[in-house]
Amino acid sequence: MRKKFQTLFDKEAVLDTNTVIDLLRLKRLDLPLKIFSKAYVSSNALEEEIEEDDRKQLLDMGYIPVSLVTSEGYEMFIKLHKKHQKLSIPDKIIISIAYERKIVCCTNDREARKACEEIKVELSGTLGIICASLERGILTKQEFMLLINQYDRGINAHISGEIIKKIRILYNLF
Repeated sequence: MRKKFQTLFDKEAVLDTNTVIDLLRLKRLDLPLKIFSKAYVSSNALEEEIEEDDRKQLLDMGYIPVSLVTSEGYEMFIKLHKKHQKLSIPDKIIISIAYERKIVCCTNDREARKACEEIKVELSGTLGIICASLERGILTKQEFMLLINQYDRGINAHISGEIIKKIRILYNLF
């Protein structure tokens, strides 16, 4: 599992809205910019799902707005639309962007992760970003533990306690 976190270094990634919001709440929007060579946020999400002050902060920090541009990306969007009807439009866009650019898709959404796995799109989530930050030496063990504890106490209610438990065991956080 640690090796997976280490493989994220210097790759390009697109973050979904929930991952951005998690990092905003943790006050650690800087982490993806230190792990990935480029960190993208969909133009659609920036305009429709992220508040103006947060949008400005993302852009000022160096996040790059991105949209679907290729027929390959649009075709994937249509396939996802037909096969994964439970996915939101923004999730389908993020996955399609990751697919067309061959970059990491950062999402915590179970259905989106399932779709990424089916189409062989590399993925991570908020916890993967935090763990990669420890692996990279961006976070100290103490900072890491604090973030994991904050996350576990309710930053994202959709993450299984089992996942947090595995991370605590992996990094000996007891």
